[in-house]
Amino acid sequence: MKKSRVQLAPWLAGLLTVLALTRGTGAELRNLSRVIDRGPLPTRVHVFEDYETDIEKHWWLRGSPETNNLAPSLSDSVPNRRACRATATKDFDDKMGDPKKNYKAVVFNPVPGPPMGANTRLSFRYWLQGTDTLRVQIYSLSKGYHRFLILTNLPQGSWQSAAVDMTQARRPDKSGGPLAEDERIDDLQFYIAPDAELLIDDIMLYDAAADIETQPFPNRILFTGWFDTGKQGAEWPGDFEIVPHEPPLTGKAAKWVANPKTNDVWIRVGLRGERPLSGVNRLRFRYRVVGTGDIRITLANSRTGQAWRNTLSDAARGRWAEGAVDFEVNERDASADELHFAVARDAELFVDDVLLFEPVAEHTARIDSERLHILIADNAAFGTNHRAGYNGVAELKRGEGPNLFVPQVAGLNFEHIFSGDVESFGWNIFEPRRAPMRLTRRSPTSIELRQESTEHWPLRSRVTYEVVGDAIDFTYSGTPLADAWKKHGYIGIFFASYIQQPKDMSLEFIGRSRTASDDASAHWIKHLPPRHGEAANHRPAGSAWDPPLDDGFKIPLVNGVSDFEYLYPFYFGRSGEYLFVMMFERPRDGGELRFAQSPSGGGNGNPAWDFVYFRRGYAVNREFSFRARAVFRRFKDAEEVVQLYEQWSGEKVARPDKGGSKAESSTK
Repeated sequence: MKKSRVQLAPWLAGLLTVLALTRGTGAELRNLSRVIDRGPLPTRVHVFEDYETDIEKHWWLRGSPETNNLAPSLSDSVPNRRACRATATKDFDDKMGDPKKNYKAVVFNPVPGPPMGANTRLSFRYWLQGTDTLRVQIYSLSKGYHRFLILTNLPQGSWQSAAVDMTQARRPDKSGGPLAEDERIDDLQFYIAPDAELLIDDIMLYDAAADIETQPFPNRILFTGWFDTGKQGAEWPGDFEIVPHEPPLTGKAAKWVANPKTNDVWIRVGLRGERPLSGVNRLRFRYRVVGTGDIRITLANSRTGQAWRNTLSDAARGRWAEGAVDFEVNERDASADELHFAVARDAELFVDDVLLFEPVAEHTARIDSERLHILIADNAAFGTNHRAGYNGVAELKRGEGPNLFVPQVAGLNFEHIFSGDVESFGWNIFEPRRAPMRLTRRSPTSIELRQESTEHWPLRSRVTYEVVGDAIDFTYSGTPLADAWKKHGYIGIFFASYIQQPKDMSLEFIGRSRTASDDASAHWIKHLPPRHGEAANHRPAGSAWDPPLDDGFKIPLVNGVSDFEYLYPFYFGRSGEYLFVMMFERPRDGGELRFAQSPSGGGNGNPAWDFVYFRRGYAVNREFSFRARAVFRRFKDAEEVVQLYEQWSGEKVARPDKGGSKAESSTK
């Protein structure tokens, strides 16, 4: 019996505290709830408060700033400077509360009364002393009453993180039902007993992530903007119109206006004050653009004139879509107070659900479609055997089938930057593997790898992978930041794909021999180099240019030129019952693309099916790019490959002659 009484005492103490906070009726114990996982990146962030600025200080209805007892910063680059300490109050529930009771509370009033989603959650950090019980309460503008839930057995004396399901909150008498979709809310309230202590920080009210979301919960929120309630110029400062969505969508969005200085189409969203910026700031937003051209996005400080720019270059047209861009900020103590969205003068632009946040650094991201399962990786090691340095598509599978690529390495892997200049020969040829990369999920089906530069090569690189059916659309964009290639006047870019133990290691393409001058007709070339670096890369037909390479150049798949040339920019290889096709847009503006291959690039029995891009006519600070498409499906025949290329490129392919080819390789 003594042991039972010892176990019962904490429960009784907690019960008495609960009864005090729930105003003394046994029925209210049904409002007991529990802390839940925050989940991935929210579908929408309705409101947040981290107490770092005074921008929304007029919304702090109870609580005083705390600068001593602070939680560790959630940011990788911005310190935590302030929290909020609970102060004396009565219950804000003037209908079912007890007006005579005293409490301490932190109360935050989100204006302009956001409408909720179907799965409302509340995340916050807290520090408790003198109680293990917390009442979390929310006011409904739509209904005109409060709902609450109770958390018990909470840790004391240390900072903790919590999230709760606000659809579990109820009125004291249980009437009214749960918080509903489109219901507008107001005050967020955290109550404790009057003789206890409470600190609150990093409040976020949000709609839970969709099942398909894979991005982690953000480190910190900088700004959230939606336009369903509130007025332009008041709650939503800037240059735009607030207009209703067209059915079947509901709510409102920001519509473009003319930039008063340039007359371009733009939307300028004011952030209601200067927001401290993180080292990496991700902007996620929904948009609809009608017309051509990129969406140019600027994060700016109107007081200092500082600006950070990025471009959404593959925007969807004529429909609502989701986009994301990152802003890298190297300046210390930088802040911003505006976001600009601009498009071409003859286009139209609408924007909604703007979220500016510091993302958790991700090293891998998965895209699953009905046909493909892929994993994109930056160049950090992960799992039990994936090696550091190998970036790109770490996994490419169909259903439960095997990974096309060697698991320790990758496919569509950014491998080399080169110039052919002997000065660079002492440098590590794998610099893209070694310099930091940042992974960004731009949409549920699109992921970008970004590298600012490498140790010696001042080349800013962006590589985008987007899944479309059973294809991966691939775009490389490079911006030389200085001229490190001027001796020979070209920038060399090399991508490698390491194939896992295919029975047939050859590549096939439509081409001809460069040496058989009496036979210029098209043939299917099936080729496997006899050894690494020998007869390794294949030039485009009609090219009279070979890249200058100083003696001692040591990337053998670049200088090991074969006697074959391709007529159409696509090739394929087979792995068991599956087909892997690489198709390229025809280079222009000084670009040239070559196929490259090795029988052992990924290790014994693991060939490399690669490609090389040469860029002449480049300019410092001017971006160049090229596009490709990879297709992974069951093999049917070579005719299907031709049709895939024709459908994607719009180019008509002249079928090779039937019968034997004088240009066939002596495959070994």
